[in-house]
Amino acid sequence: MAKRLFDDERTLFQRRVNELSGTGTSVESIDSIIKYQIGCRGDDNSKRLVSLYDVLGIDDFFNVLDVCEGQVMYFPTMSSINDAVQSAMAFYYKVTSEKNENVDDYVVDDASNPSKVESGVAKIVESLKKNRSDDPKMVELADLMAKHAKEAKQKKEKSTD
Repeated sequence: MAKRLFDDERTLFQRRVNELSGTGTSVESIDSIIKYQIGCRGDDNSKRLVSLYDVLGIDDFFNVLDVCEGQVMYFPTMSSINDAVQSAMAFYYKVTSEKNENVDDYVVDDASNPSKVESGVAKIVESLKKNRSDDPKMVELADLMAKHAKEAKQKKEKSTD
């Protein structure tokens, strides 16, 4: 099958672009011109957009634009995303495990601070207590968390009797 500019035609615009752009060499040339157009201002923001375009490809680049069109966004650091991933893992295993999991077991990155992961878990717990999520997985985890908390409280009460 011949190369097209958009592999995933989600809009009439994308279908028409594919119809008009031809195939093969013309698609590669048009793709290069699009990247030039995005980055032609030469500022750091334009260069980052071209890098993002290169990483995502045109289909996913358009999907991101569809979500973020015209908005200013600040991306988190890799360190904060790593902390969020580790906090999510620690929370999940702490809630779904029968034993009380140690947060230190989920510190993957040597540069990460276990207290940040513990703090992240606490934020997830607090958020779930305040806001019931519409996400069924989060509702299930919140219910499991509440169940474990209730069981832990009952166990503690029995041990003090």
